[in-house]
Amino acid sequence: MFHGVESLKLQYKGTQGYLKAVKKEKIIEWMRAQSYLRLSDLQKYLKKQYDYDVVFDRLQSYYNLLKEAGITWKKTHSYKSG
Repeated sequence: MFHGVESLKLQYKGTQGYLKAVKKEKIIEWMRAQSYLRLSDLQKYLKKQYDYDVVFDRLQSYYNLLKEAGITWKKTHSYKSG
């Protein structure tokens, strides 16, 4: 049991990410291969490819994935440099 300042410290450690590194890399490869990508396209792909195994609770998680792939979520198309 905690008392004083120790009792005020947040004990919640957060949750582990559900998307494993291997799946994430495959998804990012697919995203980068698309000439045009909307958020709804990504959602449909994940639903079809992983049969509800990869579903995010928050839109921010999709945006983070788009950012990691080098795709802006406002434009939702790749800005690959050549």
